[in-house]
Amino acid sequence: MARLRYFINDENGKEAILNYQTAGEYFGELSLIDDSERSASIMTVEKSTMAVMSKQAFHQVLKKNPDIAIHLLKDLAHRVRSLTEEVKSLALCDVYGRLSKTLQGMAIEQDGKMVIEESFTQQELANRIGASREMVCRIFKDLVKGGYISSGQHQTIINKRLPLRY
Repeated sequence: MARLRYFINDENGKEAILNYQTAGEYFGELSLIDDSERSASIMTVEKSTMAVMSKQAFHQVLKKNPDIAIHLLKDLAHRVRSLTEEVKSLALCDVYGRLSKTLQGMAIEQDGKMVIEESFTQQELANRIGASREMVCRIFKDLVKGGYISSGQHQTIINKRLPLRY
């Protein structure tokens, strides 16, 4: 399964993770629609195979298959809504609130438990929520100590509802 990290960074190398993508998802579509440069970068996290489509081929496919354009518009609307939620979270939540929301968003229910199967580092979480690794480490440690989460080598389990406040 391919996994990609979608991120932005500044001239000092500070990075903010915008999202992760998995097999079957696409990226780079904005440059095929408008004539601007890329707005973010992609890095493979796992071995991946990708296909590349030229702007000309993309436009031909859209002309011949308008349903693809409708699907693309719906997907772009979903991405804009997700990014709006992220901006809202960054602007209005503290670090704990952002971390809690991110962990819960990554979790899927399995046998009555909320499980995060993605492996991640605390630095990756920090980059994803716009915080320092040290603060994420402190909060994570307290959540483990309180029995709210347990973390193994390949998964993290949310054992019980995370507290509303830190």
